[in-house]
Amino acid sequence: MNVLLSMAMTGDVDKVIPPNCLLVLASVLEAAGHRVRIIFPVQLMKFLQNPAGLEDCDVFGLSANSFNWCSTKAVIEKVHRANPRAVIILGGPHPTYLDRHCLETTEARVVFRGEAEKSLPRVLEALSSESPLRGIEGITFKDGSGEIRTNEPVEALSLKEMDDLPLPAFHLIPEGLYDFVPVETSRGCLFHCKFCALPFPQSLRVFTIERLKSILSLLSEQGHKFKGKGIFITDDSFTASKRHAQQALSALREITPEFQISLEARISEIVSHDLFADIERTKLSMLQIGVECGYDEGLKTVSKDLSLKAVLEFARASAERSFRHQLLWSYIVGFPWEKEQHVLKTINFAFNTAALSGSPPPQVNNFAPYPGTPLVIDGEQYGLRTIPPNYYDSPSWFSTSFLNLASISQANATFILNYLQERKRLYPAFPWGPHVYLPDGAVLNNAALQ
Repeated sequence: MNVLLSMAMTGDVDKVIPPNCLLVLASVLEAAGHRVRIIFPVQLMKFLQNPAGLEDCDVFGLSANSFNWCSTKAVIEKVHRANPRAVIILGGPHPTYLDRHCLETTEARVVFRGEAEKSLPRVLEALSSESPLRGIEGITFKDGSGEIRTNEPVEALSLKEMDDLPLPAFHLIPEGLYDFVPVETSRGCLFHCKFCALPFPQSLRVFTIERLKSILSLLSEQGHKFKGKGIFITDDSFTASKRHAQQALSALREITPEFQISLEARISEIVSHDLFADIERTKLSMLQIGVECGYDEGLKTVSKDLSLKAVLEFARASAERSFRHQLLWSYIVGFPWEKEQHVLKTINFAFNTAALSGSPPPQVNNFAPYPGTPLVIDGEQYGLRTIPPNYYDSPSWFSTSFLNLASISQANATFILNYLQERKRLYPAFPWGPHVYLPDGAVLNNAALQ
């Protein structure tokens, strides 16, 4: 079959890194004998301006997350209008959790829930032979009468199945289009934070080091294609296994020394596995560390398995390492139970800790209620109102007013946003006063917010 795979733009990250899922699935389908083309996010809008590119398309696959879901719906409409014959299929975190809604509100016919490496070739085989889809695990689909059917879940890939996957289809990436290339070395995370929508929490599956070396060797051969000579490790928890992290970093240094590496890691794992030296020896572009809350009660509520004391100890240790300049601290404010003092504590802790480590200013994000997360599923328990599936249909659901889901007035939220912007503008210095005067008349003791 003639298959097009794509994804709508999510943000600036899509301008520099191609989606790993499309590269993996494209290689799986090529190995199954299908003709595959990837329309990368930065190419999609221009591609859709010329409907002739869809004339010979049998299947159009889209990966969707909650941030790009509204754009994805518009793409589905354009594709269906240009080629009603094409079967539109969906995968990714958003359709996985809201499969029925995605099918009910679009012309898409099949949703893949979770990993699709096993189920996608089976679906294409069934479509090609006009066979029924009801026996294929891991999908939700519209039958011949338009009724939505939900099949049994698909089992996660075994370690052998993961290593037997063909290498990602890097050959489909045009030269000069991207600065970074994604590399996956493991799947899953040993934790389950309440705000996180990872598909495989509290589990870890690691690709063999032999497979990683094969991927890196392939990248080394095609390195001229990538403008910025960057590798982005897509793992949910790269540092979960000490042995794997050390072997992977060693392979990156040995096989692709010309590439800069970006990755995400957990403080507790870096410390417990004593990975400071291994990370420092690696040519880093970014080391992102998610802390989330600047107060211990918040860390406990979101199940971060972290304390402020441990964060400060890590910051002091990082100040002595050269990678402090690539350290990106990440926090979340606006959880539904939070009051003004909670948010200000997090902001102050974020900037104070970054300054302590000698790192760039931290990233402070507004809380986003991802579907499928414990915070959304059990929202009432945390003071979060019910989030219906159509909440994400709005193009502005994630860019609404700052602290919009917290227990904070709009006037106070605007004040805190200005405070955050001032802290970033003046970083690392900041003119402290003894009190914080909020627009609603409340006066907070500044010393208690440090």
